[in-house]
Formats: sequence, C-alpha cells, structure tokens
Amino acid sequence: MKKERTNIIQFPENRFPIEGIRLGRITSINESGVVLVDFPGNTLGPIAARTTTWSNAQIIRDASSEGREILLAFENNDAKHPILVDIMHSPMDHITEPASTVFEAEGPQDVTVDGKKIVFVAENEIVLKCGKANITLTKAGKVLIKGEYVLSHSSGDNRIKGGSISIN
Repeated sequence: MKKERTNIIQFPENRFPIEGIRLGRITSINESGVVLVDFPGNTLGPIAARTTTWSNAQIIRDASSEGREILLAFENNDAKHPILVDIMHSPMDHITEPASTVFEAEGPQDVTVDGKKIVFVAENEIVLKCGKANITLTKAGKVLIKGEYVLSHSSGDNRIKGGSISIN
C-alpha cells in the first residue's frame, strides 16, 4: 500500500506559531507588574508579555484601563512569547476624550470664545463669582443673584413675574 502525502503540519504542543505582528489588548496587569495580553486567534487565553525599554508602567496601566489596542511581536514567531512593542493611538483620541478634565491655572486667565452661544452644564449648581457679587443657578430651578448693588436696566419693558413677589 502506498502512503499518501498530506499537507498537514503538526507542531509540538508547546509551540503555537504566529508570523508577523498582531494587534491585541492588555487584559490585565498582575500584582508583580506582569502584563497579560490577548489577541485574535489566541486560543490559550491571556499570555504574559515582555515589554520594551520605552515602556512606562503608568502608560501601560492607562492603555489597559482605556481598552486601547496594542502592537505585539512574537519571539521566534511563537505566540506563547508575545512582546508588547507599542500602544496604538488614533488622531481622534484627543477629540473623543471626555471634557471632564480639570486644569489648574497658575494665575488669573482670560477666556475668549468666538461662538455665538456658550452653554454651561452642571449636575447640581453653576456659580459665577466676582468679588462680593455672585449668580447661582441650582438644579431645583432657582436663580439667585447677590451683590452689594444690583441694577436692572432695560430700554424696553422691565417685568417681574412670579407666583408671588416680595419687595423688602
């Protein structure tokens, strides 16, 4: 009987070959600082990855928490030995980041806005202060105006409306 030749290549169980580079994600960072990664086609589950000299622990933690894609290479084309080469960035990253970042100014700052409308949104309260004067807008719908001297001036009607109006 003649042996049939097949094109099936078998690899030892301890080697899972992979060529080139792959995109993946950091799944976690353990207590020892070891970075665990996963990538499409990986059937082994999260794998410990080596990092390069550019690596900064905080940058890696941020990439992990933000779910950023990472660039992986593999030592000797072995998927069991990934190397974290870089963290992928998109030109849209700075645009899509939430605007909840608070920047501390070193001193008084001027703000110039070129739009036709400015909208301030807050969960509970917006307060504008200048010296002894302030305007407060509350979640409950109250508008509080306080100051040493309050002037209401109008070239048209100056109306006061309310459920009740108290003067002094």
